[in-house]
Amino acid sequence: MSPTFQSDLQIEGDTESLLLHGDDGAPIGPDSPGLMHIREFEGKVKGALLVGVLDHYEDIQPGFRKRLREHLVPAYNTMLDEALLPSAWLPEQLFVAVLRASLRLLPFSSLEDETQQARIVFERTSRRYHSVFFRFMGPRRIIKGAGRLWGLYHTIGELKVDTHGKGFAEGRLIGNPALLCPRYPEGLIGALWGALCLAGAREIRVRYERQPPDVILLRFDWA
Repeated sequence: MSPTFQSDLQIEGDTESLLLHGDDGAPIGPDSPGLMHIREFEGKVKGALLVGVLDHYEDIQPGFRKRLREHLVPAYNTMLDEALLPSAWLPEQLFVAVLRASLRLLPFSSLEDETQQARIVFERTSRRYHSVFFRFMGPRRIIKGAGRLWGLYHTIGELKVDTHGKGFAEGRLIGNPALLCPRYPEGLIGALWGALCLAGAREIRVRYERQPPDVILLRFDWA
């Protein structure tokens, strides 16, 4: 049964990115449905983020990591065995493959559940590796520094804040085609939600829109 959470988040978006379109059930690799469009993509993700995701899913479902191996191609399992360090930079393709495989093994029931899971991962990871970044920052400073926040964990893509004021911000994340892969948009929103919460925001409301090939429009409001 999928976990359900109570939270202070209200979210409006679509569930399209939670669906594994064309999934053939085979081990996931660069030639799999849903990954071919990023096969040549050179972006990387910080190992700390992937460690946080894997640890969290293992907490929810003991044995998750072992089962995950059955759903990844050997090359990706080798990366997880030999190169997964918090300080390492790993291919975005590997991160996307793990997210796709996790939807087979641990699906969730709603956007709220997805973003809550991502928030938990982000808060755990941030407190472990970047706690000083949030210690004295309020929500508006977090939003103004959102581009730096993205850069802590990703080498490609840009988080732009187009307008902001007391209790609101509008912006967009652009330039990373992995953004629209399954579980990625909700992970992004959950991370920003977590960052705002660590900075003291409450009663957070989010609206987002996916725009292929590599854009997510965002609107945050908070108390």
